[in-house]
Amino acid sequence: SSRKPVQANCVYWKKRFSFICKMSANAGTGVLDPCVCRVSVRKELKGGKSFAKLGFADLNLSEFAGSRSAVRRCL
Repeated sequence: SSRKPVQANCVYWKKRFSFICKMSANAGTGVLDPCVCRVSVRKELKGGKSFAKLGFADLNLSEFAGSRSAVRRCL
């Protein structure tokens, strides 16, 4: 994604992200298996030549299956 500044410990993209993924379900229960997408936030160092990892959030996309639109905030 494009570079955005960190302000008050937050990063706002104000952009819609769309993911296509293949999901599987338990044959016995019909419950979807986890489908994890890791969102990582990194800080550029030395003019973009290196970076430091600030953190990440793991989102289980199977929780959103069947929903038309969802908003999620992560700490």
